[in-house]
Amino acid sequence: EPEATNLHDLVDEISEELRITIEHRSNTLNNTLGPDQVIRQHRSILKMVIGNIVRNAVEHTSQGVITVTSESGKLCISDNGEGIDPDSLAHVFERSYTTKSTGYGMGLTLAKKLCERLDWQLTIHSEPGQGTLVEINLQAQ
Repeated sequence: EPEATNLHDLVDEISEELRITIEHRSNTLNNTLGPDQVIRQHRSILKMVIGNIVRNAVEHTSQGVITVTSESGKLCISDNGEGIDPDSLAHVFERSYTTKSTGYGMGLTLAKKLCERLDWQLTIHSEPGQGTLVEINLQAQ
């Protein structure tokens, strides 16, 4: 059942769950969402989508900054990490595709599938050495 979910609080919860990894990689996570940003959706689905994207950003960033913000109905998760090369970018949503030595390559695949099911658009913009921006258009297409 969809429920009113506060996005700021949800991102804080995800940040706390990833705190050890964030600290280990000397990263900072900036949650710039307003305290009144609420979306009516299944909290567990939102947590899976946002959590997988934030986890990816944290794991591919070292001594950097991950920022969660929103603008014009889009949730934006950006980092100044290693970025994604164009060849890899073409495959990031494929099941079992990973560039990490550990993991199953399911996080972004799951996030994409859930977004599609909700009629949300998930896009990734990235430049090697410059970082990555993931945008989730939370307005049904």
